[in-house]
Amino acid sequence: MRYFSIDEDTLNALIDLIQDACIQCQEINDPDTEKFYQYMLGELEHAKHIGTTPKLTPEEEARLKKVERYLRMLQQGLIDPTNEKENKKRRDFARGIVRDEEKQVTEKREKVEHIVPLTKEELNKIEFEQYYEAREVKLGRIVSLDTLLKKSGVKKNK
Repeated sequence: MRYFSIDEDTLNALIDLIQDACIQCQEINDPDTEKFYQYMLGELEHAKHIGTTPKLTPEEEARLKKVERYLRMLQQGLIDPTNEKENKKRRDFARGIVRDEEKQVTEKREKVEHIVPLTKEELNKIEFEQYYEAREVKLGRIVSLDTLLKKSGVKKNK
């Protein structure tokens, strides 16, 4: 199982959001979902404190504030899920967060300056390797590791 750490503000926003969802489940008389939300609340409320981090950079702080704001918008959406204007506003805000993160990823990538085409000799070599491998597989000279181990009587180490 993988474990994640989240900051206290996001944890509190999640707890508020799940509490509101749990209340909505009680109102519509959905005991199974309510039980699930109560379990999630218990897990979040008893989460182990694992430490503190150095102060966030302004960029990280802004990103976390956006996520927290989005969680609050989701919480408001639970109160009135039929309000299309607010739903559209929330979706657009979430798309903005995703676009910002995509921008950061693309900025970090190195740009390709030029692509060097393969020479005729390199293309011939690649084609030959593909032909040779296909021929060997067809003739049964190349076998998978499992088949080889089975034929030799050796058991795979797990």
